[in-house]
Amino acid sequence: MTYKNFAAYNILMANGCRSTAISTAKSILDTAQKFEFYDIGYSITSDLEHHYSAVEPCITKAEKYDNLACSFLDKLQKQRIVKSAYNKIALMYYSGIKTEELDSKQYIDISERIHKYTNLQSARLNRYIYNILVIRYYVEFDYERVIQSCDEAIQTIPKHYPRKADFQFAFLEKKIPALLALGRHEEAKEIARQAGQLVSPGQFNWQLILIQRIEVCFHAGHLQEAYDLYKAHTQYLSNFQALNEYWNILRAYLFFFIRAGKIKPYVEERFRLGKFLNELPMYSRDKAGVNINILLVQILIEMSRGQYGRIIDRVEALGAYARKYLKRPETIRAYLFIKMIIQMNSAKFHRTATERKTQRLHEQLSNAPLSVGKSITVEMVPYEVLWQEILCMLDNKFRGVKVGRRLERK
Repeated sequence: MTYKNFAAYNILMANGCRSTAISTAKSILDTAQKFEFYDIGYSITSDLEHHYSAVEPCITKAEKYDNLACSFLDKLQKQRIVKSAYNKIALMYYSGIKTEELDSKQYIDISERIHKYTNLQSARLNRYIYNILVIRYYVEFDYERVIQSCDEAIQTIPKHYPRKADFQFAFLEKKIPALLALGRHEEAKEIARQAGQLVSPGQFNWQLILIQRIEVCFHAGHLQEAYDLYKAHTQYLSNFQALNEYWNILRAYLFFFIRAGKIKPYVEERFRLGKFLNELPMYSRDKAGVNINILLVQILIEMSRGQYGRIIDRVEALGAYARKYLKRPETIRAYLFIKMIIQMNSAKFHRTATERKTQRLHEQLSNAPLSVGKSITVEMVPYEVLWQEILCMLDNKFRGVKVGRRLERK
């Protein structure tokens, strides 16, 4: 609305309605200061300074608007510096560039260069600044500093800031993956619950935080609670294509755990694997991200149905995929887990042989810390949990002779 009023102000000035335009400008100025619209504030105060200098000369008013114009311009210039820094660091972080190809010093230099602008006590600038700090610490796997930065950001919000809830949500949501990585599951669940209360049911952010709540339940081992959350809110789960794909993946995991007897469903749950794969066009291109879950849940469901031949058909491609996309610090756990699946195939799905062949990899997986960063982690269900379920589906029989899509047991 402020920008609409600003447009109306410019139209009035262009049509020579100066008296009405000046009155409109003063009302817009109050909103510009309240919401920290530095561009509008600078433009209007510059015009008001001119008005009270050359049209209706008044020394005190001219000086007042000159000072305000200088203040807005200073903040506008600093906002440009901070926003440009955020854009640069966000592009590096979210573009999918491999971490080892990034110079971590760039993150440090940018964050240290802009941190001084927190002394301006501008909520608008602080949101960019603390976002930069959060990204830096996620890149460094320093999850304690992530949490600390999110808490500091929230503390900087002015008491009567108009967009306080949006600001709070942004940093509560960013804390959750860090808490997850540190194993602080109950705290993560509580933070997610608080964040969910700041947005209206069905909105994009509301669905995002609900996905995180279910994900935390998976990591905490609260599988029935994850299912309960999903079923309690299914009426809202639509309209956002990107999130729908996450919902489909979560539903696939829930279906697997129902088949494994770890979740008691309210109704008979059906799941068509082919339909599931066809409905995931976006993240099938996200090779080192959510795509990992698509591959893994597919294998889990096929194993639960005894379709070992389908897994054997893909083992070579799976190995090439892991070497090409996953052999990096932030996805090393996925890399190790897929190597374990490949070794299971090598052991012909014999449980004892599989455990023997994967012992070293399992130890490495257990010692590798959970890597998180973006809102929804790559590892939506802990690989240790998935591996235990895989072992439970195996017995001491060899399955390795492929006939078309079927397996003959030896």
